Amino acid sequence: MSTDVFEHLDKSFINDIVVMCSRLSDTCIFAIANHSDIINGIELHTIQEPHEYWNALLEPYFTIQDITIMYNNQLYLYKCTAC
Repeated sequence: MSTDVFEHLDKSFINDIVVMCSRLSDTCIFAIANHSDIINGIELHTIQEPHEYWNALLEPYFTIQDITIMYNNQLYLYKCTAC
C-alpha cells in the first residue's frame, strides 16, 4: 500500500486512518509532504509537522524500516511494516 494523503487530513482523525492502514497491508510506503500548499486561498496541507510527529504517530502500529527526508524537510518518505 502506498499513500500520499496524510498531510491533507485533519488531526482529529489521523490516528484512526493510520490504524486502518496498518490493518490493510503488511508493508506501507508513506510520502508525507511538510510544507504549505495553498490553492485558491485554501491550505491543502492541513498537517504540517516535523518527522518526529509522524514517527510518534506511526510507531505504535508500524515498524519504520526506512525514512528518507528530502527537500530540506519538505518531504518524508517512510517504508513501514505493520506490527
